[in-house]
Order: sequence, then C-alpha cells, then structure tokens
Amino acid sequence: MNIDIYTGGMASTNAYLVQTPSGNILFDAPGGVYDWLQERDITVSHVVLTHQHWDHSHDVSFFQDATIIAFADPCEDYILQESFKKRYDMPLDVKPYTIDQKVADGETLSLHGMDYKVLHVPGHSPDSVAFFSKEEQMCIAGDVLFYQSCGRVDLPGGDAKQLINSIEKKLFKLPADTTIFPGHGPDTTIEDEMKDNPYKSL
Repeated sequence: MNIDIYTGGMASTNAYLVQTPSGNILFDAPGGVYDWLQERDITVSHVVLTHQHWDHSHDVSFFQDATIIAFADPCEDYILQESFKKRYDMPLDVKPYTIDQKVADGETLSLHGMDYKVLHVPGHSPDSVAFFSKEEQMCIAGDVLFYQSCGRVDLPGGDAKQLINSIEKKLFKLPADTTIFPGHGPDTTIEDEMKDNPYKSL
C-alpha cells in the first residue's frame, strides 16, 4: 500500500490517495483533486467521504465511474453549500452527486484487500466517520481530530460535547501508535494528541 496526499480547494483540504496493487481509493474529494489525478493518469475505483461538507465533497460529481461511499445520503444539512454562501459570500459550486454505498458505525469496509473499521464520530458534522486500518496503523479521520486541535463546532450540526465524546470514546481508544491523517493540516498520532491536544478535555 502507498498513500499520497493532495491538499487543495478553498479551505486547503486534505485528500488521501491509497494505492494498492488491485486498485486505488480516494478519501475525500476537495476542489482540484480530480484534475490532480487526471494529470497523473490515475483512476480510482472508490471515493470514500469522511463527511460531506462542501470542502470535502466539491469534486465528487466528477468521479462518475467510481463507487461513492459515505455515512449518509447528501443533503444541504451535511454539505452546507448554501449556508456558507450566505454566511461568507463564498462562490461555491458543489454539483449534485449520489452515494452508492453507505457505511455504519462499527462495520468493516473492505476495499482492495484492505480492511477499515468504520467509526461514527459526530460533533463536527452529524455524518462524520473515521476509517481505521489496524494493519497499516493509520486512521483517516476527516475534521474530527487535528494536530493539537480539533474540528470546529460552530457550523450547523456541530456539537462540542459530541465532538469531544467522539475523540475520547472512539479515536483515543485506538492504539497509541496510530497515525491520524486529518482533513486539514499535518498528520499526527494518537499518543501525541492524548498528551498535548488542548481540546481533549473540554
């Protein structure tokens, strides 16, 4: 397995390309990631969303030949495109897309010989999920846990108590050496965030 990171779009959002001998998987789809893959002549069989905020789902509609995976069907309460347009006067354009496969808390998502445990981790967004690979000792966590920070809770559907509960009851129960790949910023580890994250006990 090889993992490559793309950072782009208006919010400098991370997408993670997992390449395996039998196929490629993209976690999240910020603006520009489709062109980035096209320039590298890389196709993906699956696009997996950690949540559907506009900055993570902007390019989803371009992946017409891929299976789109998420926790729930798309809606404005999750994408927040109109909310951001009104609140920040931002020129967003998330084209409609559909979800082909939905995942549930605790299930195992198996793709190209890799198993990911699905963790429903609401608080930043009601549909937030993280994907933990025990074999690779990594977790693609979206906007739940960042390097010495955590996801914002001031957007529609956000809840501070829920977010801290998701971090402490789900992510902090993972092995200490698990690498966290977040939706924004650099990667970190569970061990480091349990020690130094200032938001862990709010």
